[in-house]
Amino acid sequence: MSPKSPLAIAPVRFVYLDLHGIESLYSQTVDRVETSLLITKEKTAGRRIGLSLSLGKLLGTLIGVEPAVSADTTTEGKESRASSYNPTSENRLFSLIAHLSRHSPSSFFRSLRAAANAARHTQGSVFVSSRDKWDAPQFHPGQEGVRDVNNTGAVIFTFGQPSSEAYEPSDDYFRHPPTVIGMAASLINFPHVHAGRMTSTGHDAMLFRAHKGKAIPLAVFGQLTPLPEPSFQMKPYAIWI
Repeated sequence: MSPKSPLAIAPVRFVYLDLHGIESLYSQTVDRVETSLLITKEKTAGRRIGLSLSLGKLLGTLIGVEPAVSADTTTEGKESRASSYNPTSENRLFSLIAHLSRHSPSSFFRSLRAAANAARHTQGSVFVSSRDKWDAPQFHPGQEGVRDVNNTGAVIFTFGQPSSEAYEPSDDYFRHPPTVIGMAASLINFPHVHAGRMTSTGHDAMLFRAHKGKAIPLAVFGQLTPLPEPSFQMKPYAIWI
């Protein structure tokens, strides 16, 4: 691994980041956990001594006078320079997603619908990383928004309501079973929330309020678990815009 970001992606702004959860998944799934990369360079040289005798000194030698000797001494030992690269949780998140994409095709999906169908079929949890439009009902018009979020300690997201699940103009649309997903994101994992309290002027609150709590475009990496039909629960590990 070279000392750079594991994936060449554009920087993103995280709305939610479960650091402990990401570290746990990373250590369980990625074969080699590299906590740091150490680069060491050594430069080795010898010892050089130069003797110089001037013509005058040489004549002095001939007549029995002790000559003066000048020594040019250069000593170079081993010089070591080390640089360390420590992957951050954000780096590990995208390494984890890439790992699951390559090695877990039956339990990792890039589509919420495909993930829901697989979880429904196996009645087991699957991982998904996709960008979709989510609702935040606490920010619907007439709701208490930030006050309700702070009282519950979490932002509640839903997917699958008419405002967030896009209509497909084809007969195939009606053959898909309905999918309703609930996702609770604890405030303690919001990077821009301080002391567990969201403010009405914070970036996250302004984003949710600007969309009136409906069809908010968000990228989510999480674990989808089936509940009694047609419901699912999403455990988020990261949410970004």
